[in-house]
Amino acid sequence: MINFLLFTLCVLVLVWGFSLLFTLCMLVLVWWFSLLFTLCVLVLVWGFSLLSCLVISAVGLVAVAIIPVMHKVIYNHLLQFLVALAIGSLTGDAVLHLLPHVSGTSFYLLLLVYL
Repeated sequence: MINFLLFTLCVLVLVWGFSLLFTLCMLVLVWWFSLLFTLCVLVLVWGFSLLSCLVISAVGLVAVAIIPVMHKVIYNHLLQFLVALAIGSLTGDAVLHLLPHVSGTSFYLLLLVYL
C-alpha cells in the first residue's frame, strides 16, 4: 500500500515537473518568436524608410544631372518652375507649422474636421 502511494506520488511529481517544464519552454518559445517578429518588423520599417529616402534623393540627383543637358529655353522655364515650387513649398510648410501656435489647440480639431 505504501509502495503504491509512493509510486503515485512520484508519478504526480514527474507529471507536474514535466508540465511545468513544458510551460516554461512554451513561454520561452513565445517570447523568442515575439522578439523575432518585432525585430523583423523593425528591420522592414527601417529598411523601407531608408529605401524611400534613397529613391527620393536619387530622383533629385537625376534631375540635377539632366537639367544642365537641356536646351536653354526649356532650362529657363524649368528653373523658374522649380524655384517657384520651392518657395511655395517652404512658405506653405512654414504657415502650417505656425498656425497651431497662433490659434491654440482648437486648430487641430478644425484641421481634422476639414480633412
